[in-house]
Formats: sequence, structure tokens, C-alpha cells
Amino acid sequence: MSIPFAGQSSPESTPTLVIRPLPHGGKTRHLAVWYPPGYQSGSSKQWPLVVFLHGRGECGTEGSKQTAVGLVAAAQLSPARWPAIIIAPQKQGPEVQWGQEDDYVDACIAAVLAEHNIDRSRIYLTGLSQGGAGTWAIAAKHPVLFAAIVPICGYGDPGAVADKLTGLPIWAFHGVKDTVVPPVQSQNMVEAINQRRAGAATAVPAPKLTLFPEADHNAWDPAYRATGEADLWLWLSSFARK
Repeated sequence: MSIPFAGQSSPESTPTLVIRPLPHGGKTRHLAVWYPPGYQSGSSKQWPLVVFLHGRGECGTEGSKQTAVGLVAAAQLSPARWPAIIIAPQKQGPEVQWGQEDDYVDACIAAVLAEHNIDRSRIYLTGLSQGGAGTWAIAAKHPVLFAAIVPICGYGDPGAVADKLTGLPIWAFHGVKDTVVPPVQSQNMVEAINQRRAGAATAVPAPKLTLFPEADHNAWDPAYRATGEADLWLWLSSFARK
């Protein structure tokens, strides 16, 4: 069931960040929506959608902290490099994991699909730290919704989710010097998915893991802001659900 946005109308043409109210669970929560250069409401052009899940430090209820760190910040820095609508829900507190907020993330996606011309074959999921964990968990709950996922410095239980992720293109990132979430968390998840893919006939590429030798917990800036062959958007946009 879709939940319509209230209040502001969509922007036109120029890159714009809008914080929108979103009723959910008897409360008014907020959703940040990034509109890329060239976006025009009412146009027949279909846009890809990237769902971004923030980390522990960006939790809150004001609706905007999750735009200052990670993907939305990278898109604001270089708008032309992220030609997609990006949505950033905000988790209210760090004690609740994103996997427990699955219904809220679903509501955010449904609201955007209801009011925007989205290419439904090109919906992507990414997140950092708690949001990286949420990327693993939520993708496992919706293995046919997302065209590709990018968990960054995340964590999770490989035994609980790896079987459900074998059909997804995955590019994981982690800092070798991360002492908040050790890189073995990403390594174990990628290894488990590869083990479950062994012998299976699939056209989906094996999951990728990039370890940044000098990065600590902040593996998101080098991941989201890379250029050239490491350009994350170029990789993401090469995948579409059939």
C-alpha cells in the first residue's frame, strides 16, 4: 500500500534535496529525497532509484542528518555523477537495527514509486555501518526487488541471509583499519555467498569486495566518490531487473 507524500511539490530541472514528511506507524516521520540534474516532474523519462541507509550517528527525528554523511552528501558534491533519484529514510534511534525498520523502508519506497516515474527494474540499495548491515538484511528480505546492492562497512549473520543473496549483484566495501566494524564482517559475508553460489548456474556476477588499505570506519567516502573504473554509479547502473 502506498503512502502519499504531503506538502511540497517536486522540483524542476536543477539538483534539489527535499525533506518530506511521511506518515508511518501513527507518527510523522521524514524522508530525504534527492532529485538529480535534469529531473522534471511529469516527464515521461523514467529515473533509477537508489535507497540509502545511514549509520548510527545519523539517527534522529529531524529528517536531515542522514543527508550530511554518505551517498546524499556525495551526490550533492558531484551531482552529475549520480543521475538517479536517491531516497534516505531516517532511523529514529541506534538501538533499532535497519532490519527491524523494513516496513518503514518499504513505505518510503512505495511512496516514491506512487508519485514519481521510477524505472522499477533499476532500484538499488546501499548503506553504511548500521546501514551496511541493513543493506544485507533488507536485501535478503526482498531478493527480487533490488537490481544490485552496495553494503559498506556493514555486518550481519551470513548463515541467516547468504542463501537469499546469491542472485544479486553485490559490491561490498570496507576499510582495512576499521576498528568499529572489523573488515572480517564483510569478508565473511562475501565468502558465505560465494560458497552458496558454488556449482549454481547463474548469470549474476560473483560478489565483489573492495578493502581500502588506509581507510578506517569511513569507507563510504572513497566508495561513493570514486571515479574512473571504480565509479560506483557506473557499476550500479549496469544492472537491471528483468
